[in-house]
Amino acid sequence: MHFGLHPSPSFRKDNQEPGTTVLVQKWLVEMEKMRELTVPEGEAVYGRSKLKGHKLSPLPARSHVARNQFYGPDGKAIDIVRRNAYFGDVKEAGVMFIGFSNNVDVTMGMLKQMYGIGPDGIAKTDALLDFSRAVSGWLITVRCIRRGVREVGMVQDFS
Repeated sequence: MHFGLHPSPSFRKDNQEPGTTVLVQKWLVEMEKMRELTVPEGEAVYGRSKLKGHKLSPLPARSHVARNQFYGPDGKAIDIVRRNAYFGDVKEAGVMFIGFSNNVDVTMGMLKQMYGIGPDGIAKTDALLDFSRAVSGWLITVRCIRRGVREVGMVQDFS
């Protein structure tokens, strides 16, 4: 499964050098199909309340919030820095997603869980996939630049 990704030529999985991986994806959303959902149905897809964006409790098992979380071997949630930018015109609508992590296994683990093949062993796909699809994506490695013992520019080593 490729998740719409095209790894950059510099991509390395070994995480030996300090830096981060950047995941960028363009998702198209079937807005007409989403508009047919009732408010409770839409909240179940996302796992958040429509009015205030609060996480639902109990959390629906197939919700985006439930399937998009990655857990470490100790059972604790591991998050990434992420942002979404929504777009739309008369032809298409969707979201541009960007996520940063110093461990590509976390980023890929989140994607795998969305598709029901993640390390949590739960074979449930993210309900948001019923209404959206990734049409392009890039997985890029950004390495720290060092000269001697000092960092160069704005890049810092957080490992």
